[in-house]
Amino acid sequence: MRYIKSYKFFNEDATANASTAGMGSVSNAQTGSVSGMPGTIGSGDIEFYFKKERRKKGNPSQVTDLRDLKDVKTNKVKESNEYDNKTLINVDIQPEYKDWFGFDLYKWVDMVNNHNGQIVFLYNGEDTVGELGEMSYQIWLMDQGIDEDVIYRSRFFDKGYAFFRYCMDSYIDEDDIVGLVKMMVEYNIDDSRDLTPEFWDEFISRYGKENIRELLEFAGDCINIPELMDFLKSYNNIIICGGAKNQCLKEVEIALMALDKPYLKMDDFIYENIINESEAYNNIDEYRSEIIDQFKVYNIRPMVLNHLLDFYSSDIENGYENDKQPKEFVDGIVKDMGLGTGGYMSPQIKTSDMNRTIKYL
Repeated sequence: MRYIKSYKFFNEDATANASTAGMGSVSNAQTGSVSGMPGTIGSGDIEFYFKKERRKKGNPSQVTDLRDLKDVKTNKVKESNEYDNKTLINVDIQPEYKDWFGFDLYKWVDMVNNHNGQIVFLYNGEDTVGELGEMSYQIWLMDQGIDEDVIYRSRFFDKGYAFFRYCMDSYIDEDDIVGLVKMMVEYNIDDSRDLTPEFWDEFISRYGKENIRELLEFAGDCINIPELMDFLKSYNNIIICGGAKNQCLKEVEIALMALDKPYLKMDDFIYENIINESEAYNNIDEYRSEIIDQFKVYNIRPMVLNHLLDFYSSDIENGYENDKQPKEFVDGIVKDMGLGTGGYMSPQIKTSDMNRTIKYL
C-alpha cells in the first residue's frame, strides 16, 4: 500500500504470468460480465480515483484552521533603541587609560561600528597635555577593531583637561560651576581671574552662591573656558561615554550643561579612575616622590621644584586623600608653565598667564 500514493487511478486487474502458475486462471472480469455482479461500478473490480482537494485560503476572520491562513507579505522592521541617530561622543577612550576600562572594549568597538549617527572622539593629545597624535590615535582605534570607514566619517578633537578641575577638586557644587561657566561664556570671559567685582555681584544675584566666589576671586588658580566649548556648540541629540567618570567625562558634562545641550550617558561604557591596590601609595611621602619623579623629565631646576611643592603642599595632600593621580597634578602645572623636556627650565609664558607663571619662580 505504500506505493498507492504515487498513483491517481487504479484498476484492480491482473494477467497470469510465471509467478502465478498453478493458481488457475486469473479473472480479469469487467463490471457486469460475471454473474452475480451488478452492471455498475461497485464491489468486485473497482475503478477509483484520489482527488486532491484545494483548500480555501483566507484571513484570520475567514478561516478556522491556521493552515488555511493566506500568506501576507511583510517588511522586516529594524530593531531600534534610544541611541539611534544621535551624536555619539567618546571621551578619552584611549591607550593611556586602558587599564582603567571597566567595560569590555570589544563590545564598545561593536557599538561604535554599528552606530548610525554622528561619531566624535574627544581625547587628550599632543596639542594639549598628552603624547598621542591624532593619526596615532586613529591607528590605535583601528587596531582595536574600529572600522576604517567609521574613522573616516568621525571627527576628532584634542580637548585637553583640567579647565574646571580647580572648582571640582574644591568640592564646589556642580550646579554652581555650570552657572559660572555659562555666565563666563555669555560675557566672553575665558579666565576666572579676569572676573570683576561687578561680574561677581551679578553672579550672586542670579545664583545666590558665595562659596565659588570666595574660592576664585582672589585665588592664584582658576577655571577657564576651553576651546572644547566652541567645538561642542554644533552638536545636538548627544550621547556620551568614556571617562574618567568624575574627571574628564564630568568636565565634558559641565560644558554641555553650560551650553544647554541635553545628553544621555551610556553607563555600560563609562569607566572610573580606580587605582589597583598594587598601585596605591602607602603614604603621602610615596605620593610626593612620584610627583617629583614625573617632574624630572621637564625643564625645571631642583630649587624651583622644591618651592613649587611647598606652594602646593595642601593640594598634594588633598590629591593623595582623594586618589588623584600624580600625573594629573604634574600635567596641570606643566601646561600652565609651558614646560618642555630637556635642559633647564625655559617656560613659554603667555601674556595672559604672566602673573600665574611668575608665582612658580
